[in-house]
Amino acid sequence: MNPRNDAAASARLERSVRRWMNAYPRRWRVTFGDDLVGTALELAAPGQTRLTLRDGLAIVRAGWALRRREMPPLRVRVGWYWDGRGARTHPEHRPWMVDRIISPWTGVAAAMGRLLLGGWPSVWFGLRSMMRGDPAGAYGFFLVMGLLVVLLTVLAVLPGMRRYIARQRWTRSFPDEPVPDMIASRRKPTSA
Repeated sequence: MNPRNDAAASARLERSVRRWMNAYPRRWRVTFGDDLVGTALELAAPGQTRLTLRDGLAIVRAGWALRRREMPPLRVRVGWYWDGRGARTHPEHRPWMVDRIISPWTGVAAAMGRLLLGGWPSVWFGLRSMMRGDPAGAYGFFLVMGLLVVLLTVLAVLPGMRRYIARQRWTRSFPDEPVPDMIASRRKPTSA
């Protein structure tokens, strides 16, 4: 086989393995991802360009199992999302907390939870008013839903905002540790 074609097949297989590895937490992929890719490349048949469905599903199943094993009880998750200080009270769940902090969606769940928890009376009474045919009473429902849409749009569109929220959560959860490069601010170098 042509060495150029073999290198192209290896590169395509590596991309395939990395795509299936998204089932694992980001922290795990950064630490052990190259080992898994190397093992898959060694075990692959010559000229194989993608992982078989069976092997891909095995990787996904193992990744989800790892996420499930590291997940703390519901009361710890809710408390951490609410105030972000769970690392000091529950150090055994630190890997899960690190995964949540470096996730690109770190602020969405917390902000959505706070908005819905604080705004549920408006939603409830707004829905009741809408069912009764009172459009003026539905104002609270539309206000909370509008705020939710704006919040999700801002958090999804602005990656700098996501990194800012992740940095704030990191310094609150782990005050004595430096912020990882993955969520550190990307300031432009100043010229002297």
